[in-house]
Amino acid sequence: MVWNDTMGSVGRTQGPAARESERKEKDQQRRAMERSNAKDLNELDSYIRHITGLHHETIKVIDWQALAAKPAPLAPEMDLTNSENVRRQLAQHEAGFVEWLMGRGKQTRAALERALDLARSRQHREILAKLAPYHSLVQAWETEQAVCHGVMTGDDGAMLSVIKSQQTLTKIHKLGRGLGFSVQGGVVHAVLSLHKTNIVPDFQFKYMPSGKLTEVKMPREKTMKLYRAYASSAVLKVASDLFRVIPRESVIVSCVAPCHVADSDYDEEWPVLSVRFNRRDVMALPMDRTDPVQAMRLFNVAEAFHPIHGFGRIAPILDIPVRMAI
Repeated sequence: MVWNDTMGSVGRTQGPAARESERKEKDQQRRAMERSNAKDLNELDSYIRHITGLHHETIKVIDWQALAAKPAPLAPEMDLTNSENVRRQLAQHEAGFVEWLMGRGKQTRAALERALDLARSRQHREILAKLAPYHSLVQAWETEQAVCHGVMTGDDGAMLSVIKSQQTLTKIHKLGRGLGFSVQGGVVHAVLSLHKTNIVPDFQFKYMPSGKLTEVKMPREKTMKLYRAYASSAVLKVASDLFRVIPRESVIVSCVAPCHVADSDYDEEWPVLSVRFNRRDVMALPMDRTDPVQAMRLFNVAEAFHPIHGFGRIAPILDIPVRMAI
């Protein structure tokens, strides 16, 4: 009797191939999971770096000394050659014998007078065309010089006008819910309405035994630590921009935010952070490498911060006006 082992041979052949296919599939799944984990971690880390690194982005310094020394626009040159030539021909014109004989003296003179009128009309239009933009440039220069003089002499209205014109200071969605300014007696005061604590993620990632990431609740202490870093970064950004647009030696930046108040079941909007910044120390900071919370130690700060409860109500360095320029 002959025993046929064909099916057994096929089974032994397919076994290693199936195992190799299964191994490759698991390897692909593992790599996909690692890519997904890396993407989730990077997105969370990037967002946290953004809200705690608002001060990293700096603007160009306005050189008021250079602007004040800027000369007035030069008047355009006027080409009067054509009309002068025609006028000279008319003044020197004397009818010759042929013109006198044929009676063309008066015709020639009339032609020269018409040519002179035409040249003058054409030059008048050209002069107007050149003077219009020149007058606009002069007007802009005079306005700029008036602003320069006002800013450099500490005029409240001039400084407030310059601050309000800077669009970098009005990007409210980045810094907070609102931003206002007051300038009184040369003292510049910015008041920022901070975002609520929900600007900070309330979760963090944790690895499961399988290697997959899962979201878990962020500890309260870490949430408040990040929120404090966001607030410090925001006020440092405002101060940095202010020093770059106006030549003041100090500015005050205060923040309002919802905070817990005794004898109340709800958070209320109160001043929570107020800082008097000086120009020298702010401009000396390497902004892209500066820890905003640590940087606050360089300045006069009014703050009541608790690691778990967060910010508390404070008395700001300077009273917050009822109405402020936005």
